[in-house]
Amino acid sequence: MRIAVTTSEPKLDAPVDPRFADAPFILMVDLDSMECVAYENPAAQPLAGHGMIAARFVALQGANAVISGDYCPHGFAALRSIGVQLYTPSGSCSVAEVVVQLQQGELESVAAPTGHGHHHNRAHHADREDARGSRPLRLPMM
Repeated sequence: MRIAVTTSEPKLDAPVDPRFADAPFILMVDLDSMECVAYENPAAQPLAGHGMIAARFVALQGANAVISGDYCPHGFAALRSIGVQLYTPSGSCSVAEVVVQLQQGELESVAAPTGHGHHHNRAHHADREDARGSRPLRLPMM
């Protein structure tokens, strides 16, 4: 199982960033091998459609689940439509802590959007890279 966790720093001891589409980084964790790879979030700038961009990126990375705080309506709908499970931590936790909580069945499943979408001018961010433009940063295994 591969999970995506939003965070403000590309490291396992960083706290989970509560913003799905706005978090600076997305850490992909393979629960079978415990391999972790950090990616710059291609949707981190608040622009129209950034929830969809983040959802597409997570899907392209093969995530079966996402752990974050707030899920905008479009990002939530996109992830749920392709069968990705959504979770949210209770309180402030590190990436490593929420991975363990997920493995132990302690995370709350998200059944509806938990945040509001942003409405920004697309032209202002027309030069932004799409979901394929993020580069991986390999992290030490857990």
